Parts: sequence; C-alpha cells; structure tokens
Amino acid sequence: MIEIPVSRGTVRVEVSGGFMPVPSAEPGRWLFQSGDTAAEVRYRPGENEALEFAFQNGGSTEVRVPGFRFVVGDCVVGWLSGTAGRMLLDGAAWVMLSGWCADGGNGPEGRAARVFGDETGLAPGRRLWSRWRLYPDETVPPLPAWVPAERYLPLGEAVEVPDPDVACTGQALSVETTMDGSLVRGPAGCHELVVHGPAGVSGLQVGWHLPMEQLVTRALERLGEDPGLEAWLLVWLLSQPGLDEREQLLDRLDLALGDCLEFPGLWGVMAGLRAIQVTDLPVQDEVEAAARGFNVEEALVMRTTIDGAALTSHPSSARTGFTAREVVLTRVQLAGHPESPLHQELAEGLRVAEARLCCELSTVPDPAAIAWLLLGSSLG
Repeated sequence: MIEIPVSRGTVRVEVSGGFMPVPSAEPGRWLFQSGDTAAEVRYRPGENEALEFAFQNGGSTEVRVPGFRFVVGDCVVGWLSGTAGRMLLDGAAWVMLSGWCADGGNGPEGRAARVFGDETGLAPGRRLWSRWRLYPDETVPPLPAWVPAERYLPLGEAVEVPDPDVACTGQALSVETTMDGSLVRGPAGCHELVVHGPAGVSGLQVGWHLPMEQLVTRALERLGEDPGLEAWLLVWLLSQPGLDEREQLLDRLDLALGDCLEFPGLWGVMAGLRAIQVTDLPVQDEVEAAARGFNVEEALVMRTTIDGAALTSHPSSARTGFTAREVVLTRVQLAGHPESPLHQELAEGLRVAEARLCCELSTVPDPAAIAWLLLGSSLG
C-alpha cells in the first residue's frame, strides 16, 4: 500500500496480483513489476494536482492484471462506474479524466475506486493509462451531458436522458429513443441504467416509486406488534380523500390507539394528535394526557441527523446509507432556518434522498421507514 500526502489529506494506492516494488529515483513515482508486466503510479503536485496509473505488458502473451485500488479517506460520495469516476470530498473532488473504473466499496480506510476494474486483460505491448485530478469545488467539471435531471420518479414516468449521442440499456428497463435523447421506464424499485457513449460505458442508478398510499397499505400488511406505528400509518391513510374501507380502518385505529396511548411514544402521540383532527374518535382526553407526558420535540432533537457534507444530489454508485429517519430529521432541522445558505444548499439533496428511499421502499416496504417519511411530510 502506497500512502501519498496530497493537498487534501492522504490517499492510498494498492497494487496487488504479485507486483513487486522496483526502485525509482524520481520523487512521486512508484514502479512495480510482475514478470514482463510493469505497473506505475505517479503523483503530480501543483496547481493541476493529479494521480496517474499505468500498466504495460512487455511480454509476448496476453496477461490479466487486477486493477489498482485507489482509496480516498474523506470521500463523502463516490460515482465509480465505467468511464464515470468521481469521488466528492467536502470542498473538492477527485475526477477521472481518462481510463475506466469500478466501485471498490467503502471500508474503514475510506472509499475505494478500482482503477481499470477488478481485473483487465493486457495484450502484448499494450499500455493502459488513467489520470485522476483533484479539483477544488469551484472548478469541478460538470457532470456528463447525458445525466438525467431527475433519476427517481413516480412509477410510469420516464427518466429523460438528454443526449442523442448515447444509447441506454438496462435489465427490466424499456428505452424509447427521441430526437433529444432517450426516455427510460422501468418497474418499481432502483435499477442500473447502462449508458453507452463515445467515451465508453457508464452505469447510473435510476428508480421508480409507488404512490405513498400504496406504500402505507403495504407497510400495514407487513407490520408486527407495534400499535403506535400502526396507529400513525392508519391515521395518515384516513386523512386521504376517497378512501375505501374507512369504517374498518377507523375500528382498527381505535384499537391501536387504545393500546399505544397507555404507554405513549413518538408514533402513538403523533397518531393521537392527528386522529383528533381527521376523525370523530372520542380520544381527545387520552391523547392530551399522553401528550402531556411525552415531549415530541425533545424526542426528535435528541436523534442524529445527517452530516451535511454527505448530502448531495450528485450520482452515486453505491447506496448512501441514509435512513428515512436521518433524512426527515435533517429536513426538520433545516426547516427552522429556511433562508440560510445551508438550507438552500441541502434542500435538493434531501429531495433526491427522499425520492430514492421511496424507490427502495417500493420493493421492501419497511413500516418504520415509511412512517418517518410520513412524519416529514406532516411536519413540512
């Protein structure tokens, strides 16, 4: 493992597959050899700070080599797929200018890119070269022109790829070609869109989500023994116009409130307060007593929110790991300062994170996660 001090901390590069170090007289240049195959890592400091990676097959037969493992410790979002190589830091970004890569995962040491993929073939005499440059925020190159403005949409709507010079494919996805690009549709959930362009192939996550009413209905079907959560989901459904089976749901809500208000928690108190507004159930006295013994604001404030640096609408090749609770509570926290630069900067990232969660929940409707999203819309 090579540790390289750069202007933004330290990055690490691993060369595996039997490559052994070779002495180098040039500072910032590391050489390795495995049989007739050479590997090179070069760091170029200065205004155009960059890292370069190369393989050279000096033999007479084809060889297969593992990709370089390029690790950035303070990466907050990574889009590492084919010709798309970007690792965002807080205030800067590593951007791949040539070559290709794959996502190497996120471990204790940081986010990893597999430069040239997990493994690649080298024909006799062939040289592979990849260059990554570190950009301050204000100079980071724009995303490729084909990146859709909206990647997570309601089921049935089309993701628009605004570039006629690329072709789109993807498992279970339908693609319609237009004069301006492509319209992509797919089933509920998150999916990998493969984009074939002049520079090569890249992958991008897109998704479609069910209406919230369907998500809540599915969550109620999967719910275990949690009367507070059940009451909160039910009272949201009962506030929707044109609802079928209203009387049956009212009876179920009445029973759930009776169970949860005796030992009030966040969901039970919130459900009771909403039930007073949207139903005729005679529960006001019980709800007021429960609310007096439970501080909703304190329950929210004491929970963790997202680090703002990690919240962005930038594409990612891996799940961000944000929970619905974290997304909602971050929105609640920002809502108290609507004119602040932080609010304006993170609002779009929050919107994209919520839409992505809805796509994931459309295939695995986790009741607690859906409850948090409902809470966010209610408080908003």
